[in-house]
Amino acid sequence: MLLPPPATGADATLAECAALEERGTRLKCYDDLAKPPPAASGEAPKDPAPAPAAQVIPPPPEPYLTETWNLGATDRNLDITNIRPHRQTYILFTRWTDSVNQTPSSPAPGHTVTTPLDLDDQELKYQLSFKSELISRETFEKFGLNNLRFWFAYTQQSHLQVYNSRNSRPLRENNYEPELILTYSTGNASGLKLINLGASHQSNGRTLPGSRSWNRLYLQGGWEWGRYSVLARGWASGGTDDNPDINDYVGRAEIIARWDSEDKSQMLSLLLRHNLQLDPGRGFMQFDWRPIRLSKTTGIHLQVTAGYGESLIDYNHKQTTVGIGVSFVDWK
Repeated sequence: MLLPPPATGADATLAECAALEERGTRLKCYDDLAKPPPAASGEAPKDPAPAPAAQVIPPPPEPYLTETWNLGATDRNLDITNIRPHRQTYILFTRWTDSVNQTPSSPAPGHTVTTPLDLDDQELKYQLSFKSELISRETFEKFGLNNLRFWFAYTQQSHLQVYNSRNSRPLRENNYEPELILTYSTGNASGLKLINLGASHQSNGRTLPGSRSWNRLYLQGGWEWGRYSVLARGWASGGTDDNPDINDYVGRAEIIARWDSEDKSQMLSLLLRHNLQLDPGRGFMQFDWRPIRLSKTTGIHLQVTAGYGESLIDYNHKQTTVGIGVSFVDWK
């Protein structure tokens, strides 16, 4: 039988290559057939186009409560060196009030300022707030206590009369609030996500007649539905010698509703406190809005408050305030 002559990649077809009986010749035929056609005369051969790099899509950010309270499916093994957001952190470069508290007062003996203070209706206000996980869920699980975490939190709010040059721009008020918080995670994908049992001490660190402080034990629930979250708590207070009627003004319970954009650059938050009485019914409202992101970590911040207790020294002073400044985007 006559064998067909060996074919080359220039004129071979798959059928011709398959007809070759000698294995080495057949494989070479296939190899030649797979080669790209030669470049036209005078045209440099082109390098094959590189394969497109695989696109890595980062996972979407975790919802607000899940991230800030470490409620994700994977525990992050946080410790005291791993700082997390607690409340909002911001600087209001100007904060205006419609009613300056020139004579802070309290029914406690010796706690009323008798000489009116010379204060401006504009000042700078800032708040710093963070928390750290002291005992992780994994540590609690060793003792058969599942889904528990123990936190230390700290919030400081300060009011500076930076525009009051005639009185050397005094620091009007500092409020310090350390907290210890035991968190139970429900494990729910949405709805009720956490239950907190907390102990809080808040003080302005001043001497008479401006000293104000109180202690609270509170129970708090946290709910979350995607980008929407709600924190609600009620408290029992003690250590109110400086301001024995503080609950009648600042309130006995509060609720915070919050919305974050998907990338967390924008935020809306509404805080409501109330004394849980009808006559007289008193409380406090605070609205915060971050509409514009300035950088990876900061954005424009607007704040409006109304009612009693914007600061401890003003716990029984009613006012409306408007402020604008910069807030810090919650970090990971």
